[in-house]
Amino acid sequence: MPKIVDHQERKERIAEAVVQVIARVGFDRLTMRELAAELGYAHGAVVRYFPNKQTLLTASFLHLYNQADERIRRVVEGRRGFDALEAMCREILPFGESGRMAAQVVLPFWVRASQDDEILAVHFENNNRWRDLMRLCLLQARDDGAIREDVDIDIAAAELAARNAGWQMQACLMAEVTSDTVIEAALMRHIECLRKG
Repeated sequence: MPKIVDHQERKERIAEAVVQVIARVGFDRLTMRELAAELGYAHGAVVRYFPNKQTLLTASFLHLYNQADERIRRVVEGRRGFDALEAMCREILPFGESGRMAAQVVLPFWVRASQDDEILAVHFENNNRWRDLMRLCLLQARDDGAIREDVDIDIAAAELAARNAGWQMQACLMAEVTSDTVIEAALMRHIECLRKG
């Protein structure tokens, strides 16, 4: 009897392996052969699902966002306003080894997105969804009477998104001055600046 293969599960496994290979050898050294070796697959098995590096990278970047979305959904469930916003930011920010590794993997994708329309589209759609969620949290804080009245919600959401991305870059490029303690203090200080006094 032939083996039944879950093709979606295999695609996700390949996308996750891309993340592991990039974390280990770097974005520029990722090859289809390196990936096949990581998975223990023949080269052709990877090509069957992703015929070229472009499709592989696009799927892997989307996979990273999907993983982050799932973590964010879990932590904001049942929360609102500043409580939900803080929980969301904690999932995006590069806390701990896993957060730093994620930042090291995602940063080269951002660079590639500046020259690759497919990857840019993935980034744009997902980043805007996160901004919309930040905006919703801020609107809830306004409804709860918790945010300063002079805060422009759209500007505040854009600033939070930029700060989160900035801390991810800092974690990669200036790790020695980007400790969890510093990131924590910056996050809490920024949220406190938005709160009604």
